[in-house]
Amino acid sequence: MEATILEPGTATPCVRFRLKARIFEVGYRTFQDFATKVGMHPVMLSKVLNGHLFPGPSLQRRIAEELGLTLRELRELL
Repeated sequence: MEATILEPGTATPCVRFRLKARIFEVGYRTFQDFATKVGMHPVMLSKVLNGHLFPGPSLQRRIAEELGLTLRELRELL
């Protein structure tokens, strides 16, 4: 399966809320725990979750894998 490099999306805050909810659904108690697991600084994760920063390709793959999403599904939430 070929990986697709994601480009910045135009997800609304309501859609990005689903990404935040997914982090808790898979068992993380805090965003900091999730950030540590995927190898990013919590401030960077906050910027991603709030639509101020778009993760690079390798980070997209780690986030998608950790959340049990495909890259396409992740893009819909970014």
